[in-house]
Amino acid sequence: MNDLTSTAIPSTPAAVDPAWGRTARAWGIFAGIAFATATAVFLVEATGLLGSSPDYTPTAAGQLVDEAKFFAASFAHQQQVLWDYVLRDGLFFFAYLALIPLAIGLREVAGHRRVAPQLAGAFLVVAAIFGCMNAFMTFVQVDYWKNSGWDQVPAAIMVAVGRDVDLMNGLTRWAGIASYAALAIALYYLGRACRSGDVLPGWLGVIAYAGAAILVALIVVSQVSGADALNNLLSLAIGMVVAPIVTIGLGVHIAHAASGAPAPVDGR
Repeated sequence: MNDLTSTAIPSTPAAVDPAWGRTARAWGIFAGIAFATATAVFLVEATGLLGSSPDYTPTAAGQLVDEAKFFAASFAHQQQVLWDYVLRDGLFFFAYLALIPLAIGLREVAGHRRVAPQLAGAFLVVAAIFGCMNAFMTFVQVDYWKNSGWDQVPAAIMVAVGRDVDLMNGLTRWAGIASYAALAIALYYLGRACRSGDVLPGWLGVIAYAGAAILVALIVVSQVSGADALNNLLSLAIGMVVAPIVTIGLGVHIAHAASGAPAPVDGR
């Protein structure tokens, strides 16, 4: 009978290119700073510190004219806060891109033949794709918002343009929700990877599990009308606490593993 212990899967590969350490550390630190900064910029606009978006108000002029005025006023407001959208979504785009080298680095140091690290890496890549799509589609809308004179456009044309931008806004929102879902799954498997191996510290797994739970709550709250304050609070927790800790922590510990140095003791 074969000795079952001889089939145990090692936590780390025999050899890892040391360049993965430098790469993962750099991308992890960048992602942490970018996520935190982008979230802060997002909250500045989302909490109304830069002014509020106009509300649709029906009048005796009819729906066509009312919608045209509403969209023209909305575009004027978006033009005033355009810098906020460009800065935050530019940072989010590259922060999500940074998840890709972290995912590959995780697989290199901990994922060979192990389920949890490989699935964590795979879902990090999926989250990066949807997160980048979210930011990219916002820039499509920026092409409309940056122009002035919409109040001079005929009502029928203004409504057609406004509804097209509304459709793009819906696609952007659902791409964001898809990125939250993929990231929640990635954090769950990252938590399992931290518990089942000797490359990643246990405390990082706790933060990953907490982040997964917050992301699930954020998806649910995003579907509830009138829950903007709670949505902003959960976004703050993810973007300014969980994401920086996870990305920087992951990058640093991938670097430790790639260098062959023992992982820092965390009391496990």
